[in-house]
Amino acid sequence: MTQFRRILDKIFKRAALGFDPEYRPQPVHLAEGVWSLERHLRMPGGPILPSRTTIVQLSSGSLALISPPPPHAETYSMIDALGTVSALVAPNSFHYLYVNDAVTRYPSATLYLAPGLQQRIPSLPAGIDLSQSLPAPELEQASLCPAHGVAEVFLFHRPSRILILSDIAFNLVHFERVVDRIFWRSFGAPSELGPSRTARLMLLSDRPAARQALRRVLEWPFERILVAHGEVVQTDARARFERAFAAYV
Repeated sequence: MTQFRRILDKIFKRAALGFDPEYRPQPVHLAEGVWSLERHLRMPGGPILPSRTTIVQLSSGSLALISPPPPHAETYSMIDALGTVSALVAPNSFHYLYVNDAVTRYPSATLYLAPGLQQRIPSLPAGIDLSQSLPAPELEQASLCPAHGVAEVFLFHRPSRILILSDIAFNLVHFERVVDRIFWRSFGAPSELGPSRTARLMLLSDRPAARQALRRVLEWPFERILVAHGEVVQTDARARFERAFAAYV
């Protein structure tokens, strides 16, 4: 399992160098105080992976960036137009690729890291354990920390009733290119909201830990789901989440 994790680290580090600077749509306003910022990563070999940064306005009026985006001057300008960034969040063990760039851009922002991420990636700046402290009281968390040196923190934005996920579930439904669909289906990404093969191996194989975290999520009254990779779940969010993880709860 450790070797598999190392392989994934190498893949995503290479993808970090291959983001598409030409794809930079404006942040999409989803609810009061919540925006979705989508960018494209080019994986080794050319397949595209949509990658989402969730921007949340905190009760202080400042912003939290959940999964900071690839570094690009125009992207940062779009974010700055929304407000002052006071928190940077790496919500799982693989969403740290652009943290150093974001810290350089926003040196006064507080950094929050998924459990164990600081130890796994020593090159990251020191941060606060996200499972122990959150950027603001309007956010709630449930932590999934299986015994494989990886972790994911589920986040719930109570005012908007939006559930924010990272890699525990993909929602890659539509593809502009056939090659992307073939690659991601062969890689184990499901055709609807649900865990990929990698999530099943890395995050969900510890069934007791998965059950505890997923049941905590199901206590929240969420109505929409933001995944880091794929389309926003706008309708029937709870039923679709329950169906996706029925085998684990």
